[in-house]
Amino acid sequence: MSLAAMAQDFRILLDKLKSHDLLDNTGQRALMQAIAQLDAVPPPAKRGKHLVEAPWELRIPSAESLLFVPSTEDDRLQPDLFCFFSGPSNDEWPWKEQSLVIRIWSNDSKLSSRKKWDSKEVSEALRDRKWTRVLIRVHLDKAIQGDPAPLHHMQVGGVPVEEDRELCWIPPQLRMPRFPYHPMDIILACEIVVANFFPREFSRLRDDYEWQAVVIRAQERTLAHHSRICHDFCLHPDIHGKQTLLMRFWNT
Repeated sequence: MSLAAMAQDFRILLDKLKSHDLLDNTGQRALMQAIAQLDAVPPPAKRGKHLVEAPWELRIPSAESLLFVPSTEDDRLQPDLFCFFSGPSNDEWPWKEQSLVIRIWSNDSKLSSRKKWDSKEVSEALRDRKWTRVLIRVHLDKAIQGDPAPLHHMQVGGVPVEEDRELCWIPPQLRMPRFPYHPMDIILACEIVVANFFPREFSRLRDDYEWQAVVIRAQERTLAHHSRICHDFCLHPDIHGKQTLLMRFWNT
């Protein structure tokens, strides 16, 4: 995987999201810092006949997240994402580690406040922060070794990084279920956010050649191995005997 090519795609992503006024200033800084992290990784070094990729990490912290502007479909909702990736991968999957979280915030008291359910302490905290709260948090992760879950999975809720700030409705103790999901990267996650929360802007981006090219390259980097496995299991079920696709993706 070329980190330089990925950094260049992030530059295009930043330009496209800015040109459609989709990013808060915090979100713009987050993407610029992500680009700087990739630019700082040394190029692959030649060892014998092979090029060896240097260890790398890419982190967008939750407190300095990739924050979008309020949704043009429903301005009571404001999405953001934060993530951690590392590499190089030691197998055919695109990343060594993957953790990506999409949150949906609201500062509309009719959405964020639940008088019949919220404690006095929570209600006071919400008033102090002008009703800002996380309504939904979705984790898109790669399981760690020994974790009983699909290797790549989606989880609604999960363990919060900023529990006191988020005050998310979903109890942090609820760690199941974790649904099988394909590997995810920042570009594909941004496409999901734009399609859902900014549909008019998404309809225009769909006809933008550069946007299409960036997303297609992200798909190639991120989904190729996963897609080959799915295709093989569906096309040749007899080869895999009693093993199901979920069993193939289960982290054992």
